[in-house]
Amino acid sequence: MKQDTAINAPGVQTAGMEGAPRRIIDAALHEFAVRGIDATRIKDIITRADVSKQLFYYYFESKEELYRLALEKTADDAITDILSHDYDEGTAEDGLIAYFQYVFRQYMDIPVLAKFTTDQDNNLGAQISRRNKLRSLTPALVELVKHLIERGQRAGEFRDDIDVEFFYTSSLLMLRGCFVSSCTVGILAPSQVERSDWLLGWRDNCIAFTLNAIRHPDRHAEAAPEPAPTPCA
Repeated sequence: MKQDTAINAPGVQTAGMEGAPRRIIDAALHEFAVRGIDATRIKDIITRADVSKQLFYYYFESKEELYRLALEKTADDAITDILSHDYDEGTAEDGLIAYFQYVFRQYMDIPVLAKFTTDQDNNLGAQISRRNKLRSLTPALVELVKHLIERGQRAGEFRDDIDVEFFYTSSLLMLRGCFVSSCTVGILAPSQVERSDWLLGWRDNCIAFTLNAIRHPDRHAEAAPEPAPTPCA
């Protein structure tokens, strides 16, 4: 799904870097979002940043180093933002809905997130080093989901036999699928995947499907929110 990248999109902060370094990072974020790491050339970055190749190498050793910096900063800001919200207001199900909505909103607002995701899938996580904050911060998201599920289990909202890590992974794969697998999704709805209302319909249906999978049997008898119109309609 093609989207224009906001150079200073939420979650992609370059505070503290001014002048040429900031222009280079901003230009790289744009190029990585549009082309991915493999297709992006240093020439593309320096042309957009309006700097010389010599100046690029003065600040950065390589395109790969710049990519790792951008990936870590983007992931750090995105995860930190998600963790900053209070998910304990209302029921545990309300908390999970809010969590899913925040995650989905980030993929809508920060197109480079989807490109980073597909790049790392294609490159087997080559740019995610052991010291990368993406590795150290991701368990905090799993713990957040675990906290909400356990709270829901104690309250009788959710089943007792939920594999938290499987739930976290499978729900995330489905939720962001319209961004990271847009070509596949586009086959089903070729004229819809760039419409925000269609994307929100995808989000709501994914959330409803996910919650129905873990809801306690006794809760299914209660009135549940009506699902959004199917995205493929």
